[in-house]
Amino acid sequence: MLSEEKKSITHIDEGFDFLGWTFRKFKEKLIVKPSKSSTKSLSRKCSTIILKEGKASTQSDFIRRLNQVIRGWTNYHKHVVASQTFSHVNNTLYNLLHLWAKHRHPNKSKFWRLDRYWRTKDEKSWVFMTADYVLVNLRRIHIVRHPKLQISKTPFLDWKYYFKRKMKLRMLTAA
Repeated sequence: MLSEEKKSITHIDEGFDFLGWTFRKFKEKLIVKPSKSSTKSLSRKCSTIILKEGKASTQSDFIRRLNQVIRGWTNYHKHVVASQTFSHVNNTLYNLLHLWAKHRHPNKSKFWRLDRYWRTKDEKSWVFMTADYVLVNLRRIHIVRHPKLQISKTPFLDWKYYFKRKMKLRMLTAA
């Protein structure tokens, strides 16, 4: 049974949200992005972990908890047009972590807090980490596109094409 409140008919140029994604047509191309509600939901969840649960827990504990939430969300959205959204969420996380550090050490300078919690690892600066855990950087997550299927090919007549496609897909998932 379809809900009367949730169903609506819209033009594809206006776009619609479905399963955490926004589907919209731009200049004759369908673009699928993470929806704003999904991004806000992740930001609220991370804010709760950092600013509420993080006050009483150690840095390692809430980095571990944040990584679980971030990896799950990014694995769901890494197949669509999401690099700008990942960058926006990364900036939001950075600001929340600064608030957490400021709350933890209100009498210390900004540079002291930066030196204490953000380090350089493998030639990458500004990494929020401890000896045990490193926070996931959303800008370093690769967007993985699905290879397009040629509609004119059939699995029964063009078995070489499907064999090559199958091998290419295995190489992509192994990487």
